[in-house]
This record gives sequence, structure tokens and C-alpha cells, in this order.
Amino acid sequence: MEGDQRLFNQYGVILVTPENTRPVKKERRSLVEWVLSVEGQNAIRSYQIDGQQLFFPNADKQQLKKSVSRLLRLLRMRPRAQR
Repeated sequence: MEGDQRLFNQYGVILVTPENTRPVKKERRSLVEWVLSVEGQNAIRSYQIDGQQLFFPNADKQQLKKSVSRLLRLLRMRPRAQR
């Protein structure tokens, strides 16, 4: 059963754009940045119960760099009062 595609259950983290919602709080940005970071991916990878790894992070490093860069650009474009 291990590795069976039927068991694949993708998790994700999304920071919604400020244009569609209330201002995004700094803590939410920090959480997204952490989850996508090497440290966050390692924490997810190392989570175990009874010695079994439960989660297998699959964030692509190149895609992560692009996503974080885009996120930071979007945040810089917002007026200071909304940050």
C-alpha cells in the first residue's frame, strides 16, 4: 500500500491576495514563508508517530523561490496602512 497513488493527499498553503480580502496580517505571511522555507519543509518531513514519517513535503525549491519573490513583491506594493 505504501506509495499507492490512492493514498496521495496533497496539502497546501495559500496566502490570499490583499485585493480579495481584508489586509493580510504579518503573522499569516510569516507562517506561509516558514512553511515554504527549508526549515519548514524539514519540520514537516521530520514529523513522526511511532517512528513513521507521516508527511512528505514536496515543495520544489525553484518554485518556492519564485513564489516567495512574488509574495514579497505583492506585499511591497500595498500601502503601509494595510500591512
